[in-house]
Amino acid sequence: MEHMNKKINSSAVDVVVFQSNDPENPKYWSRAKKRMIMLTICLLLFAAVIGSSLWAPAQFQIIEKYGVDSTVSSLGLSLYILGFAFGPLICKGYDILTTTFHFFDISLPGPLSEMYGRRIFFLFGWPLLIACAAPSAWADDIAVIILFRFFAGFFSGIPLGLGQAVTVDMFSEVDLQAQGVAASLFTFSAFSAPVVGPVIGFFIADRVPNELWCLRVFFFMLIGFAPLLFFLPETHLPTILAKRAKNLRKAGNPRAYAQHELSTKSPGKLLRIALLNLTLTDMLVTEPIVAGASFWMSLSYGILYFSLEAYPVIFIEQHHFPIQLGGLPFIPIVIGMLCAVVPYIPVTNFFIHLKLPRWMGDAGPETPEARLKLALFSCICLPVSILWLAWTSGSETHWIAPTLAGALFGYANIIIFFTFITYINNCYTLYTASAAAATAFSRSLIGFAFPLFSNKVLVGLGEVLSIFGFAGIALLPVPIIYLRYGPRLRERSPYIQESSRVTAQMHHDGNEKQGSPTVQNEDNERYSESGDYRSTLVQNANEKRDSTDSTSSTVITLEQV
Repeated sequence: MEHMNKKINSSAVDVVVFQSNDPENPKYWSRAKKRMIMLTICLLLFAAVIGSSLWAPAQFQIIEKYGVDSTVSSLGLSLYILGFAFGPLICKGYDILTTTFHFFDISLPGPLSEMYGRRIFFLFGWPLLIACAAPSAWADDIAVIILFRFFAGFFSGIPLGLGQAVTVDMFSEVDLQAQGVAASLFTFSAFSAPVVGPVIGFFIADRVPNELWCLRVFFFMLIGFAPLLFFLPETHLPTILAKRAKNLRKAGNPRAYAQHELSTKSPGKLLRIALLNLTLTDMLVTEPIVAGASFWMSLSYGILYFSLEAYPVIFIEQHHFPIQLGGLPFIPIVIGMLCAVVPYIPVTNFFIHLKLPRWMGDAGPETPEARLKLALFSCICLPVSILWLAWTSGSETHWIAPTLAGALFGYANIIIFFTFITYINNCYTLYTASAAAATAFSRSLIGFAFPLFSNKVLVGLGEVLSIFGFAGIALLPVPIIYLRYGPRLRERSPYIQESSRVTAQMHHDGNEKQGSPTVQNEDNERYSESGDYRSTLVQNANEKRDSTDSTSSTVITLEQV
């Protein structure tokens, strides 16, 4: 990028910003366009995540073919999930960005995708995902297969990590309903894929017992979904402005720059910052909202992947299901997830307006905590479903009893993610990417560990599941604390306060801009004729800075003709 190669004198530039209701601003795109982008993101995410669970049906073949024990065979699943933890962090390495949306400067930490945009990570990450899936599908060496499973999971983490950022890019923070629908679709895609994988995989493993066609199906699926990448536009606002500024410079205005371009971080420094970010503990330790949400999402996520190892024991070994039907008990989990997604809006509206006892606090319908009323309900359902499964998993109980427990688990699992992700989005706004990286890192580590130790405890499966259920009961105070003390926690969070200050300043400056006089610049009209853009000089940036700071910067809004 041009701004990486030379230092720009930020006091002598025309800063390019969005105009009010700008058609190139993703927040003002049509509803149909936003839905198409969300559908594309969800399909890519589904295809990437299903690769984790397609390993489970192949484990019987791997143990028999390569003579390894169950712990080694579980590494292929665990390392793929571990890749989920590190992939988003490389995209989300900290950098101090100076982002100017209107006429003021903001310095905030953000992801690498906020330096280069979202789209480039999809375009380069997906081919690398295909390249890493190929050795796992076609190699005949267990070490190679397992090693490349980690790298495949690493690149699968890109759509998993950036999908939430794309959602925030497109949907306004005041449009809570649109945010909720987008979050529900995104979460359903991420969590239905691991459940659908065994349903498909056990049929494949039974039909082709001597080859790892479960992994080959995943490889061909990635290739088949690759054309969807070309339907993804750039959604990152500063990157869009940087492209506009570059067009203006080509057209003859050497002073036109987006504030995003004024950063002088080198790619090497950005990589070092990203690697340092692999020790991401700041928000998990210092932000109670992120920490509590991470506890619940990690427990729910870990149990989901633990079930990939536990269900074959419960239904194939104890209830004597044939291998080809070994994935069918996962279907109720999908049904439970659908029951969470389809009526999500009316159910959410009901809980938002539900009156709680006074000791739980006054979470009004307009507060971010209002959605946590539904979170509290799902946090009760989750341990109930796990204890139900634990106490009915034995062979002496009819198989329908543990199967139906999966429906309640699927419902609770996805509602927990819906509500906590939306709560984090509403609280942290500009810092959503960093908060999402923290929660993704913690839950992926738990997801990595649960399948590994499952092989050591499957003999006492009911007891272990009971421990998970009681752990959920122990975590019930978390949503209650948020409901009662959420406003105080938000007031004490430096991230949330800084984000609120910046957002309020953005709206304030936007209103001032709409009421201020417009000054037309002859040079900008000439740039419009040659570069297909009409530029309006709004006001000198000196008016927005300290009166003692004398600079020659100006601020330009652009509207595409």
